[in-house]
Amino acid sequence: MRAAFLGVLFALALFAQERTGVLEVLVRNSLTGAPLPGVEVRAANQKQQTSSAGIARFDGLAPGNIEVRIQKQGYVDSNYPSMPTQAARVKASGEAERLTIDLVPTGAIEGHVYGEDGKGLKGVLLYADRGGHSSPFAVSEVDGSFKLDLLEPDRYRLLLRSPYALRKETGYPPAEYYPGEVIVAAGVTQGGFDIRLKRVPLIEVRGRALDSQTHEPFAGRAEIVPDNGPADGVRIDLKPDGGFAFNLIPPGRYRLLFYRENRRDAMAFAVPVDAGEGGVRDFLALVPRATTITGRVVAPREKLAAFAPLTVMAISGGSGDSHPVDPDGNFSIEGAMPGPIGLQLMAGRILQARQWYVAEIRSGSTIWPNGRVTVNEGANDPIEIVLGLDAAQISGQAPPGARVKVSGETQAVQNASLDGTFSVAGLKPGDYTVSVAGCEAKAVKLSLGPSEKRAVMLERCN
Repeated sequence: MRAAFLGVLFALALFAQERTGVLEVLVRNSLTGAPLPGVEVRAANQKQQTSSAGIARFDGLAPGNIEVRIQKQGYVDSNYPSMPTQAARVKASGEAERLTIDLVPTGAIEGHVYGEDGKGLKGVLLYADRGGHSSPFAVSEVDGSFKLDLLEPDRYRLLLRSPYALRKETGYPPAEYYPGEVIVAAGVTQGGFDIRLKRVPLIEVRGRALDSQTHEPFAGRAEIVPDNGPADGVRIDLKPDGGFAFNLIPPGRYRLLFYRENRRDAMAFAVPVDAGEGGVRDFLALVPRATTITGRVVAPREKLAAFAPLTVMAISGGSGDSHPVDPDGNFSIEGAMPGPIGLQLMAGRILQARQWYVAEIRSGSTIWPNGRVTVNEGANDPIEIVLGLDAAQISGQAPPGARVKVSGETQAVQNASLDGTFSVAGLKPGDYTVSVAGCEAKAVKLSLGPSEKRAVMLERCN
């Protein structure tokens, strides 16, 4: 009896082993092909470090698709949005499945910031900006030196910000771009960026914000944004009487943005202001009441279920606020500020190959081009976002990690994967130009028909 019982236990253990799989992950340097030791690899609920041979082994995994995450400082790992999802299919067999991942080394930018007197300037904040998305900042040292590291290989613009205390002491502008672009290559530190700041006249824009209906003080927050050039990014609380003051800013054309809600993604009401060298005093801004917009996404219900979850992004004053779409396609945007807003339909499943596009946005008898809708104070006609279901697709090969731009009926930007492949779905049929960012001279032009899929080869400029 005892022998039989032990035999059953052995058989069950053997069956359990046969029902699990083994995964080996090899991590290499994409430039040299050399194995990378000490890489943190996560698969299922397990975490391992790669050996001196660059291998992490996972035993006892349930069969099926498993997502693998990689973390290694100094490389474009799973913490970077452009890093494609790594997945392996584990089988219930005695042989280990092998997944090979090539990590791209990050690059860096270094240099000095000098004042008008040629001396190093301490305390300037520097960012590497890429399409409005900035890297973590670096701060210039006593001698003006700085280093922006852990940058994904790409083209950047150097953004400099002078904090308020530094502006007050020195008279340098709050924010400005370094002229031209900086190309960051994998594993390379781009040096020699010596930047000399120039003083400019700094002025003040002062005034009050009132509710447009009651003329009572407006309660909320405010921000000032230049028409051209980078914004300071600072929002202030309005005073009890609705007063505001933005000082130590250069003359120019601005937009005053007013927010009713204390959220970073709250929608804003924009008021233009022209600030000359004498500044602006006693500016009066009448801020209208927020309203609610309703609408629906027009598509067959079974298609909406397949595309779910969907959200509508409402963009005003540079801020975006997302609103869910229900199973019947209905959505509601509360807190919308009168004036122009941009509407975008977003798919929650980022990695799915989109089979739809926005064919038209309309309200009543008005068709709104480019997704720009004008919101009225008070009542508004319901908005309809009409989907086209014959979306086209562009895929192909580009330099590894390159930023691919698709321009035409639909605009899209995507980073090529580490093996150089890319795929952009959800495109409205029509004419397109496809290129590597900064290399428009070698762009590929093509026309896409309904549901058509085309492949292209892209080159990087020398």
